Amino acid sequence: MFIFILLCVFWVLYKGIHFLHVFEEKDYRLDRFQAGISDNGFISLFYTYKISLPSVTPRNFMILSFHFLVTGVLFLFAFEDVYVYNLLSYFFWLAPFMAFIIVLTAVVLTQIPVQIYRWVIIQTARLKMKNSKTVFIGIAGSYGKTAIANYLYRIFSKRYAVAMTDPRYTNDIGIARAILRNLSDDTEIFIVEIGTYKKGEIKNATYYIPFDYVILTGIGNHRFDLFGSKENMYEEFTSPLSKLSDNATVYMNAEIPSPKTNARIVTYDFSEHADIHPSQYTFSQTYTKARIHYKKHSWNITTALLGKHSLQNILPVFALCIDLGIKPADVIHELQELKHDKGSFSVHRGLHKSVIIVDTQESNLNGLLLKLDFLKHFPQKRKCIVTPGIRELGGEKRGAYESLVDKIAKFNMELYTTDFF
Repeated sequence: MFIFILLCVFWVLYKGIHFLHVFEEKDYRLDRFQAGISDNGFISLFYTYKISLPSVTPRNFMILSFHFLVTGVLFLFAFEDVYVYNLLSYFFWLAPFMAFIIVLTAVVLTQIPVQIYRWVIIQTARLKMKNSKTVFIGIAGSYGKTAIANYLYRIFSKRYAVAMTDPRYTNDIGIARAILRNLSDDTEIFIVEIGTYKKGEIKNATYYIPFDYVILTGIGNHRFDLFGSKENMYEEFTSPLSKLSDNATVYMNAEIPSPKTNARIVTYDFSEHADIHPSQYTFSQTYTKARIHYKKHSWNITTALLGKHSLQNILPVFALCIDLGIKPADVIHELQELKHDKGSFSVHRGLHKSVIIVDTQESNLNGLLLKLDFLKHFPQKRKCIVTPGIRELGGEKRGAYESLVDKIAKFNMELYTTDFF
């Protein structure tokens, strides 16, 4: 029986390290952990021999210390208490559950100092920007946020002192840290990318930021399982608009229902009824061409940003630049200079005359369908797209991937993803 006890203890320690990595990846949130089970399956998470190591952070150190301490106590009590002895020897197959309970307890306990730390950081950021004259631009939505933020940063950085948040950390603490680190007295424009997983988080993260401009991208079914309904998603993503002043402007995907706001609203879409929209657009393997219509004027653009989804992301960027007073000719020139970063919808030539598109960012159904559409412009017989897939869809996941499979089969494409479906 001693061998079974050692096996059980080792398994508890082993799985605890993996569960800590998963919790870290999910921002130490139980709701996102549950969504991960819904996405990837219970068996693959609890009964797999592969583990990933967590980062070296103070919180992870505290959690692992608690985990090793409790597991060590269980091992010692196995020789003193018959119930612990029977648990570790006869029910060793429950080791993953023991590891999960121990790590979850540690996550809950460390949440107390973390919340105090978050409050201090956010209040410090609020005080720092209280009298700031910086123009703040907020970007929210299900998809396209990071691309739009990067386009704006590249264009603005040639004309203004501009700063932005880290696209990897778009929650309340990530935004506050970016403000403390990047906002200075001479910062003219600050770009804030806003992420959310459930109702109320955008308000908590941005209540102290006086946005002058807000870009609201499309809202898809990404993280649908955490919101519960499309109505909750609309309400959450439009929540910052209610407190905007009359002088603020919102650039909003035309598919989103009109929100309650005093700000000026500019809609964008491919429909001619949108305030800014493209026409005569064409796509090739190396460029995108279109005619952009805005404020009763129109301009021809050419860019190395590829695909219909990229053209859609360009629309609010173009309108915002024009409203800030940048000359249209200069905006058009800057769009010509923009390119996809390597690994961010970059095109590669593979073996046997194949074409491969690598997109390392998490996607959504609408965005991924548009990216698959772009592959139709290549004559190669073998067309592949590499993507992390669509996460946290819950009950929507099967239907989403069925739509993808239908398109892949129709146009003879291949999809490589680290997602499970």
